[in-house]
Amino acid sequence: VDIVDTDGLVTILDDDLPLGTIAVRGTVTDTAGRRVAGALVGACVGFTCASTYSDADGEYSFADVQAQFAAMPGWTVGAVVVVPPNDGTFRLSGYTVLARTPGLQVRDLALEIGGRFAISLLTPTGAPAPAACSDGHVVIAPQSGTDDPRLSLFDHDFDGDRHHVGDYTVRVSPPAACPFQRSLATGTITAGAIGTVVVTLTEPSTVSGIVRDPNGDPRADAEVQVVEDPASREPWAGTGTPYGIGTFDPVTTGSDGRYTTTGLPVGTFTLQVRRPAANEVAFTVSTPGSTVTADVDLTAAATVSGTLLGTDGLPLAGVS
Repeated sequence: VDIVDTDGLVTILDDDLPLGTIAVRGTVTDTAGRRVAGALVGACVGFTCASTYSDADGEYSFADVQAQFAAMPGWTVGAVVVVPPNDGTFRLSGYTVLARTPGLQVRDLALEIGGRFAISLLTPTGAPAPAACSDGHVVIAPQSGTDDPRLSLFDHDFDGDRHHVGDYTVRVSPPAACPFQRSLATGTITAGAIGTVVVTLTEPSTVSGIVRDPNGDPRADAEVQVVEDPASREPWAGTGTPYGIGTFDPVTTGSDGRYTTTGLPVGTFTLQVRRPAANEVAFTVSTPGSTVTADVDLTAAATVSGTLLGTDGLPLAGVS
């Protein structure tokens, strides 16, 4: 056999393989050197994959993955993706590059041993948060320099609450039924361990104000709605559906032109007047549990007029 070694990846040109065949084999271990049995292994090019499981010795093989490359002719390389069994360990998913090279490709992969977070929620007074706050949205974001971009896609997609070793920021947005608002804390993941992160929720804030018509008089029955700005919302939304953030229920001004919206977190927002005319004003909530004032002065509606002419240049009557 001839051995070609490119960037540490070994391809064996085997005369026993049919011409043009791309075969793959390897061993799955973890970084402690233990062989991993029952891991899901996929030889993928684009979104076309062949799959198998590692055997009792942690070994796997694909007789021929040429079909995957044929289905995705624009791709020059593929990947061997390994998802460890859900056996209570802290092993993370990983991948290694698969080349479009005929022959037997040896792709051994040592899966990183990660860790998990146990999140404890407290109220602003330090008491355990009520059950209504427990089913919220959690974003666990690596701090700068602690994440391995080669593994983050598979980690987040396949490994659930297992994460790479390093320092993280944990952001919790409680559901709408929770009487408190979102907060964050920092924590460290160590290999093979569950770290506790204590997140103290914050008091909700309120925005209120008055809507005036173009003459400066209070405008009754105006519909207003608070929307959080995307840049303020993004760190809390992650890739899932956020709870308790984003768009708040619209409210209607009273006879005095006043409105009130409660349950706001710290952040930047836009107050939108949707009726009788489109107007908006920006405001910021800087302190949990505070009340912010945001008044809106409506502008006079513009008028557009003109004449509709036919192809003969004459005015057209009765056209909607």
